[in-house]
Amino acid sequence: MSESIGCFENRIGSILCIAVIVAIAAGIGTPASANSGPKWVEGYYAGYDSTLLPPEDIDWNGLTQIVMGAAKAKPDGSIDTSFYQEDPAAGPVLATTISKYARENNTRPILMFGGAGDGADIAAAYQNNPTGLIANLTTTMKKYGYGGIDLDWEDSIDYAQFASFARDLRTSVKAADSDAILTMPVGCVNPNYASWNPPVVDPGIANVAQYVDQVNIMSYSPGTQQLGYGWWSWFNSPLTGEKVHTPVSIQNSLFWYNQSVDIVNNVNQGGAGIPDSKLGMGIGFYATGYAGNFPTITGPDDLTAGDTEAYNDNNAATDIPVGGDHNAYGGAPLSDFFAPGGDFAINQTYLTWSTEADEPYLALSNADPDPELYGAQFISFENPRSIIEKGNFTIDNGYGGVIIWTINEGYISADKTSNPRFGSVSDPNFLFEALQNGFIPPQSVTQVTPQSGPANSITNVTITGTGFSPGATGVTFGGIQATNVTVLSETQINATAPAQAAGTVDVVVSTHSGFATGPKLYTYTAAPAPASICLRFKAPYNIGNTAYYYWVCPIPPWVKQHLSL
Repeated sequence: MSESIGCFENRIGSILCIAVIVAIAAGIGTPASANSGPKWVEGYYAGYDSTLLPPEDIDWNGLTQIVMGAAKAKPDGSIDTSFYQEDPAAGPVLATTISKYARENNTRPILMFGGAGDGADIAAAYQNNPTGLIANLTTTMKKYGYGGIDLDWEDSIDYAQFASFARDLRTSVKAADSDAILTMPVGCVNPNYASWNPPVVDPGIANVAQYVDQVNIMSYSPGTQQLGYGWWSWFNSPLTGEKVHTPVSIQNSLFWYNQSVDIVNNVNQGGAGIPDSKLGMGIGFYATGYAGNFPTITGPDDLTAGDTEAYNDNNAATDIPVGGDHNAYGGAPLSDFFAPGGDFAINQTYLTWSTEADEPYLALSNADPDPELYGAQFISFENPRSIIEKGNFTIDNGYGGVIIWTINEGYISADKTSNPRFGSVSDPNFLFEALQNGFIPPQSVTQVTPQSGPANSITNVTITGTGFSPGATGVTFGGIQATNVTVLSETQINATAPAQAAGTVDVVVSTHSGFATGPKLYTYTAAPAPASICLRFKAPYNIGNTAYYYWVCPIPPWVKQHLSL
């Protein structure tokens, strides 16, 4: 997924790019509200890289949502569902397999629609057959078992048309599946642009964003790394450290998308006015670097070729960004980078940590240049530490979550026989484990309110704990499934306890990370025994002025029968 839409070049060659994915909000025909609940971890699964990560090898514990890429528009409003497979019939099989595994592992599957270069077809389809396009998208989503639509409209955008499309699509999908959600990725922000031509974020983004649930920033290369006047070498996915010559960071982009905007009066102070809890960041599962002859870049904050155009690899004296997404710039997926005998294994003694950007990198100035990245000596990438740092930042600041482009590139497969440098690997999912540790808090069940209810009856309760991710919908009381389960936040769930016999039971919540058990937290109380009925007989005598009585408790059965009790 590239970041080619709505790009504006500023005076030092920086670029602001906007791309959008739509997410269905709760309620038909009404704007979406901010998600103040659990963090999302949304991984993109690219059909063209399915061999890098077979569906059966996906580590679902590190994901709450998976986006299958991609269904594409045809100008007549129909949908291409080949999903980048050479055999078109294989696309639906792959898409159905992904959604099946996702649902079995308590992860929401979302259908990606569009991609780089597809904007003209999307625009034509909506103009030529808007009703048909929306109906076909909704049908495709339901047919293949998905719980939302990811609209990746990257070019040829008319934002008024886009907002109408988002609104109408949301209405259609919600009618088909009331639980469906969508996500919306946008480009990372270059704040230098605001110095000369405010606002920083196109007002059209705010118009679309009001109809979505999640807005995720594609805060990874190439949007974070550029060349030309004033640009210095920088990181693939920098958390912090933005400045004039390296103006992009996750923290700063989140800031600008959160800035106020008055849509009604068309007054924009620079941002999109999106609540923090509705915003997510982006991570790229690939390495990047700079290659060329002049000047040689050996780390961050080195001057790039000042008079050259970005990505100009026709001039031997030009530094060019290399690596990146598996199908871009030759490709440097972390699946290869971290594999035994791969680039990191060869050069890990040169590992350095940037406290400015909270990112790792390799500085190879005293080593042989990386052979896999065209001789690059400054190589930027993600590792478990940087992923967990981003998760902590998200939780500490109340942001919504993260997207990963792509999860295919993060699986460190043991099968690397095509390259003799690669060997076996003992933990192929260590990057997914970092996502889980950073973004998905440990789960626990600590309290149920009320703590008890009548046996053989249902009772509405609130469950308190931690780590209740968006898919934590499996709740049991003594092994029996609860109903009406609603995740309110990371720490609370509403549910209806099922009817069962008297006794004290465990309460278990299933999450993306497994199961959280609250031992003996809920008691089914037995109904009290009915009051005894007694008979009182007056004695046939008095002693002084005192009368005496005889009590028979309980009443003998033969007396009850005689008295019809």
